[in-house]
Amino acid sequence: MPIRELLAVTPLFEGLTSECLAVLGGCCGQRTFHSDQTIFHEGDPGDTLMIIASGKVKIARRLPQSGNNYTLAFLETGAVLGEMGVIDTAPRSATATAVTETTVLTLPQTELTTLLAGPEGSRYLPLVLNLARNLSEKLRRANSVISDIVLYLHTYRF
Repeated sequence: MPIRELLAVTPLFEGLTSECLAVLGGCCGQRTFHSDQTIFHEGDPGDTLMIIASGKVKIARRLPQSGNNYTLAFLETGAVLGEMGVIDTAPRSATATAVTETTVLTLPQTELTTLLAGPEGSRYLPLVLNLARNLSEKLRRANSVISDIVLYLHTYRF
């Protein structure tokens, strides 16, 4: 699928004009990963937003006490990863690994910032709002998990 078409059907880019999608598409790179190949490691620089063009990706964190990995999510075509890093430029909070052969579009934080801060930046407001919604949904899910853990610990008095 051409880059502009993939962006057009990705919820993060909903509401952008064809012109904006074309500009964003021109800023994107593309990388392909084999099955079981690491896309990025927890702790790597968080400087690139990625959109899964095809394939499946596992997101996992290493548990410090045991060193074991804990799977947080499986993401498929159209999903976005690395969105936290393009906002706060903090290191990656998890490791992403291709489950199947996977192609991702890459949008560097520097390119995104240049677009948003430029004279046409207001045209990309839907992207900013969609990114905020995306992060808000993830925060709500995290809050729900934390609540479940607290309830469990309170119930069983750990």
